[in-house]
Amino acid sequence: SAENERAWRLYQFLGWVEEGVRRKHWVHPGGYDDVRVISVLPEEFEEARKGVEKKLYGDGPIPALSEDQVAVIRECVKNRARRP
Repeated sequence: SAENERAWRLYQFLGWVEEGVRRKHWVHPGGYDDVRVISVLPEEFEEARKGVEKKLYGDGPIPALSEDQVAVIRECVKNRARRP
């Protein structure tokens, strides 16, 4: 929802931009919530990624993933994509 400012700050740090707000879009027992519509283009993410890596790793090397770690990530993504 649009009220989750901590998550929004993280998305901005990762290069996402707000395209708009869908007002009273999310219905729940307590009423309605606005929903922020966001997106990131590949070139925007690549630019933001440099800053993220710098903040996480400083001037040190960026850790590499093993083939086993990559397989686990791919399986998670595949399973998530199948969810209804």
